[in-house]
Amino acid sequence: MRGHITLPVDHLRTVLEKILTHLERGGTHEITLEDNYFWVIPGDQLYDVYSFSPHTLTIGRLSESWQPLTAMLREDSEPTPSDLVKLADILHAIGHTPLPEHHRPSP
Repeated sequence: MRGHITLPVDHLRTVLEKILTHLERGGTHEITLEDNYFWVIPGDQLYDVYSFSPHTLTIGRLSESWQPLTAMLREDSEPTPSDLVKLADILHAIGHTPLPEHHRPSP
């Protein structure tokens, strides 16, 4: 079944900021990703769940996704739409990485 979802950019920003703030307040200031390689499903098949073939999987590297994103730390670097895919690679890996459990600090 196909459908659509509309995501306000300011809501995305707020959600991501809350997650990152929660990590930092809990004492997590760096995240180590133990695995560098991951499976990539081609973009034209990623959401076509009815005709996907596992034979089309390729291998990606988190370090290759992260490297161009770090260029945005310089003020003269402009983001591109494909940077969202690279960031998604990194966020997906973080989401599957066990992080230390911290108690939320008191206000």
